[in-house]
Amino acid sequence: MKFIQLFFVFLFTSSLISSSSAQSTSVSLAVENVELVGTDVLFDIYLQSSSTDGSSVFLSGSDFVLSFNPAAFQNPTFSRVANPSPPEFNGLVLQNGYCTLVPTNADGALNDWFLQKEYYDGSSTTTLNGDRLIINLNAPLSTSQSNLDNKIAAIDATPNQHRLGRFSLGGYAGGLVNLNWYIEQPGISTLIYSYENTPPFASDEIPVLGNQPEEVGINTANEEQNLSLEVRINNPVQNQIHLSIDALPQGGLTYELYDDLGRLLQMNSITHLSSLINVERYPTGLLFLRLLDEDGRQMTKKLLKME
Repeated sequence: MKFIQLFFVFLFTSSLISSSSAQSTSVSLAVENVELVGTDVLFDIYLQSSSTDGSSVFLSGSDFVLSFNPAAFQNPTFSRVANPSPPEFNGLVLQNGYCTLVPTNADGALNDWFLQKEYYDGSSTTTLNGDRLIINLNAPLSTSQSNLDNKIAAIDATPNQHRLGRFSLGGYAGGLVNLNWYIEQPGISTLIYSYENTPPFASDEIPVLGNQPEEVGINTANEEQNLSLEVRINNPVQNQIHLSIDALPQGGLTYELYDDLGRLLQMNSITHLSSLINVERYPTGLLFLRLLDEDGRQMTKKLLKME
């Protein structure tokens, strides 16, 4: 009887330790280096352990989900970006898609080479419902301590070091991109799993924190300017925007008007030093007026539309 009691105490204690370990492990996700190249929005995804006990995350199969503003795109596409200068090992070229993940035993190029290949090959990209970006990661299996130490990505608390890869959202047409982490939301949402670092090396879902990615396209700051122009404008506005400029640039000037979701409301050429832009039909809220010359220099004004 004592043996049976001790056996169940052991099982109960092991379960508590495993549960406590899973609960203390968490991860922070970051979208960084967002840039617009032609009609492609490029960005990197980084992971960082935010575990309360300082432990690493051992990245298992996971879903990384971002939402975006489909109104800013025409026929959007989502893909991994190939590294133009991929690493080599003994004459073998590895396409790692800018992946910088490494295992615990990062004792040289061999382990890094195979791990990055596994994680890059396992990262498939899709779009869902037109407004969701999904990266489905099929990570290597962990079945032993040696396997965990040599073939599984170990994510510590160092920021901007553990990069899953670089990705491209193509088809940008204008407006706010509105990249945001989709976490604990209806439908397919971000789910990150971490292997336990003790037998049986189970894979557990862990809490996730996501950063607010930097914006590209129409900036939500009060002014975005590389166009040197003296501009006078009423703010707030009601039915009309009264726009006055000191001079028309050689080659002309164009305006684009966006709402706070980055949707293009209207655009037209500016042919006079004073112009009226009718906004009566638009609801109250924020508007963004962007002025552009023929060389792509621009100035953006944030306006408040009132009744």
